[in-house]
Amino acid sequence: MTLSPTDPVCEHCGLRRGAEVACRSCSALTLFDGQGVRLASRWRRLGGSFLESLLFLLTLGVGWLIWFHFTAKTAQTPSKRLLAMYIISQKQAAPSTHGRVWLRELGIEWLLFGVVLSWMSGGIVPLADALWILFDRQKQTLHDKIAGTLVVHAPAGLRSVEAQTSAIDSRPMPSAGGAPSGSSAGSGPGPAPGGPESYGSSGVRGRLQELRRLWESGEISADEYEERRRRILDEL
Repeated sequence: MTLSPTDPVCEHCGLRRGAEVACRSCSALTLFDGQGVRLASRWRRLGGSFLESLLFLLTLGVGWLIWFHFTAKTAQTPSKRLLAMYIISQKQAAPSTHGRVWLRELGIEWLLFGVVLSWMSGGIVPLADALWILFDRQKQTLHDKIAGTLVVHAPAGLRSVEAQTSAIDSRPMPSAGGAPSGSSAGSGPGPAPGGPESYGSSGVRGRLQELRRLWESGEISADEYEERRRRILDEL
């Protein structure tokens, strides 16, 4: 699909990012801004698949399953843990839940593709599943598309958007309708509450930081702050 002049601009590379979760040009994910998170490269994904099979064989399957029980809690498999890759929800752009990781790995990739479709196609479908990543714009395999997941590379680890904003919201809130101590309503220049400038242009973190600034300057009340913050997070 051709990029449109109306598509948003990527904050990392400055090019049109397209409508997908990840930028088509540099693979950065805006919702994890500041964490260095990008779609895992095709070769890292293929290498991870080879390593996964090797670990499964070396641990006789049982060791791999025990290891997987723990890594699934952080949206990873054993090989993804070693290669700093994470499974995220394509729709929500958030780390996949423990249950979704189990469904993706054991239900879809191993049982559906590795056993059922492999037997029905003589091994062709699992091969197509693995090689699909070489041509897919979002670097997805076929089982990724069925599961609705993306795989990202995050060398410094991966936090949810809620965790990213914890530092922004760490300070105590005032009583309902009040402004923080040391500030007065209407003090300091700033964009009109509710205007397009109120949310900034640097992704979710930037919007939340700008919203915090509006509250701290007394331009919006605590109730308005909570309502707008909840609205931003509900968009994810």
